[in-house]
Amino acid sequence: MGNFLGMKRLAMAIFVSGLIYMPLCLYEVIMSPQLHRMVYGFMGQRQFIQSIRLGGYRPTVFLFHGLSVGMWMMAATLIGWWFWQSGTLKKVWNIPITFFVAALTVTFILIKSTGAYIYLAYGLMVLFSTKWLRKKILLIILIVSISIYLFLGATGQVSGTKGDQFLDLLSSVISEQRLSSLEFRLDNEEILVEKALERPIFGWGGWGRNRVYDYNSAGELVNISTTDSLWVIQYGINGALGLISIFATSLLPSLMFVVSKSRYPARFWFHPKIAPVAVISVILPIYMLDCTFNN
Repeated sequence: MGNFLGMKRLAMAIFVSGLIYMPLCLYEVIMSPQLHRMVYGFMGQRQFIQSIRLGGYRPTVFLFHGLSVGMWMMAATLIGWWFWQSGTLKKVWNIPITFFVAALTVTFILIKSTGAYIYLAYGLMVLFSTKWLRKKILLIILIVSISIYLFLGATGQVSGTKGDQFLDLLSSVISEQRLSSLEFRLDNEEILVEKALERPIFGWGGWGRNRVYDYNSAGELVNISTTDSLWVIQYGINGALGLISIFATSLLPSLMFVVSKSRYPARFWFHPKIAPVAVISVILPIYMLDCTFNN
């Protein structure tokens, strides 16, 4: 895997998996998420209402949530676009790749994962900026921005007044429903970070000790926190050590690829041999960006 051929095979596997998932996603877009129940006998997603989006259904297929499907299909679509543009892959099953990229893009739009739409758009901007402008700055900005956000979040600086200012800034560009969801997450992250800061280095360990508990009206000790994002879960359970480890595992390889000007300058990212490495190096930070909002 640690060579150009291995990275091409990895990218190919993700792309082909997207093609296999494509008809399954289209089925659930029409019929609602039922495949998991039909195959395994129970619903894969706990709350069916989260599958209803934009006047239709958001597929989950055999994954835990529609957001996971959106991220995976985003990765497959981004790889397809870059394979097509770079000439890395010209045919799949003896059919021109153009057909599959178009079909995958349409399917990706129909799965109604709005966050993944933004990630795909940014990924395409990163890749095409290297093709046309010979610049890697957009990918560097993404990696640095994630790192800064994690530092601010882990030190409790993305809360209170700053959190309210951030929500006010977004209120003009996103719907009230999405804003309310984001506000709920930030409120929970605030109390979870306060708990994590009591044991900031190694965290609280497992068995739900990273969560926040309080007594209800019946005098029972209950969990009053909701953990949505991977970063705050890792921070609470494994502390700063765990948080740095899991994000560095995905961000450092991409950063090393980006800063290697002598070996992999931007003008080579379009070369069929380098293109699979380039697109994987873009997908990893985008995935970790999503992990600052979701688990």
